[in-house]
Amino acid sequence: MRLRTRLWMTLEKFNSSLRIQRDPGDSWESESSVLEEAALELRRKYGVEHLWARSDPYSKDSPSAKVGLRDFVLGCFPAQVLDVIEIVNSLLWAEVPEKFHREVNEAFEDEECPWRLSEGVFFQIDSEFLAVHVLAKTQELLRAERFQGALNEFAEARADLQGGDLKDAVTKACKSLESALKTVLGREDGNASDLIRAYVEAGHCNDLPEKDRRAFGDVVLMALPFLGNRLGRHGQGSDVIEVTRPYAELAIHLAGSLVQFVVQKHLTSKPKPPEAPTTIDDDVPF
Repeated sequence: MRLRTRLWMTLEKFNSSLRIQRDPGDSWESESSVLEEAALELRRKYGVEHLWARSDPYSKDSPSAKVGLRDFVLGCFPAQVLDVIEIVNSLLWAEVPEKFHREVNEAFEDEECPWRLSEGVFFQIDSEFLAVHVLAKTQELLRAERFQGALNEFAEARADLQGGDLKDAVTKACKSLESALKTVLGREDGNASDLIRAYVEAGHCNDLPEKDRRAFGDVVLMALPFLGNRLGRHGQGSDVIEVTRPYAELAIHLAGSLVQFVVQKHLTSKPKPPEAPTTIDDDVPF
């Protein structure tokens, strides 16, 4: 119950006024709010006239009753709480969701609940390291640096994993790495081995001893394409391999780590803008 209460307080914190044009043929706009519209959208989503939840959210045996949005969040089924948060996220102003995501995810993390909000959609995580320290950070980096193709493929790989499309999850994880490499190299074509070879030859690994640079590309960076070639997109010969979840999770985990590495190296290689010269104004009145 503490998590639900905290989530409701977060929803209230990010509530704001809205002006809604109910009738497309009439320019009249009515005053509303994010939470009012969320309650209306929930009723549409569920096809009901009223929201129903336990009349006493603190008692599992209490009968259902018509409730407002607050009591719905406190007394509804757990999956419905996620519905509320996703709908509210979709109604927020464009500059707000990132802060909203952070506070919602902090609540789930503090209460050790295995759900995280990413790109407006909830994902159930399988390990704290995978989701928080690798996957979430990777998506933040990709979004910040406009690696849109890699971001979309990485998010789709995670969605496929949760939906049980394991072969597609492996394939899209590989594509996310390839897209990140293409962005860094300024290329639009090339398979994984070509891109990794070009990446190393372009000097992105020159902080390694020269004798180790090619091996780093062939052994470390090619680990994910190896999985993709054997389990994902290429023919498997006479031995058809059924991709199991541990391999799909490994592919996404590798994608998170390798894409994060490529993007971070790209950021550190960017020249810093020159600092503006410092001037002293003798007329400052103190």
